[in-house]
Amino acid sequence: MSPLLLLLVLAVIQGLAEFLPISSSGHLVLAGQLLPGGEKLPDGVGVEILLHLGTLFAVFIHYRTRIARLVTNLLSKSLAGSEQRDYLFKLIIATIPAVLAGLFIFDTASPFFKSTDVVACGLIFTSLVLLSSKLIREPGSLVTADAEQPISLSKAILIGIAQAIAILPGISRSGSTIVMARHLKINAQQAEDFSFLMAIPVIIGAAVHKLPQLDLEKGLGLSAIEISVALLLSCVVGLIALHVLHRVLQKRRLHLFAPYCLAVAIIVLLTTH
Repeated sequence: MSPLLLLLVLAVIQGLAEFLPISSSGHLVLAGQLLPGGEKLPDGVGVEILLHLGTLFAVFIHYRTRIARLVTNLLSKSLAGSEQRDYLFKLIIATIPAVLAGLFIFDTASPFFKSTDVVACGLIFTSLVLLSSKLIREPGSLVTADAEQPISLSKAILIGIAQAIAILPGISRSGSTIVMARHLKINAQQAEDFSFLMAIPVIIGAAVHKLPQLDLEKGLGLSAIEISVALLLSCVVGLIALHVLHRVLQKRRLHLFAPYCLAVAIIVLLTTH
């Protein structure tokens, strides 16, 4: 497989798995290990972070209205301004566990983060997390179930811890944070919004930290135009995946992804030993 084709395949995988609860990091590790030409990828998670930028653009596009509302109300003295500042504060607090874990706990450049066994275990964990969403009981009134409630600081921290744990390959960030939020009685739409908005500073921070260490010209021999095409592809696929996830969440069917994660984990364990 040529380096360009490999990167395009990885872009599609990233676009789908970043938003669907199946772990983009885990699938990128598996692709790099199992696809022809994967051995040509640079060491570490630089390519993963690069492709994350494509899906980050998808988040900006999908949530452009919400982000604009957050920014424009920051200096407002109105009640809406106060609410948006409070929301932004909790988003920032929620990112702290992942930042601390990334800097002081997890060494993402270690062989541990390239292990297919680790990915398989992470996918099994993800399947259990997704299955646990079946235990969530909605309020009796549909109006109450969909009503927007302020997210408390303690809930924001717990969702942030779920995001930090999802640094491990195979553990879905979107699945972990959304299911955590749902168990905390946060409605589906709020859980979805908070999960992806809180990812923005984490992805930007990881990119600033990791991308200077990545030499794609040397590692893959690709031009800036080819890399840009891959980023655009991951963005477009990501927008489609966001739409699909939204529909799944509204129908309360997040658990339907659990069998897939478990099946992939079993196949990996059986074929790599």
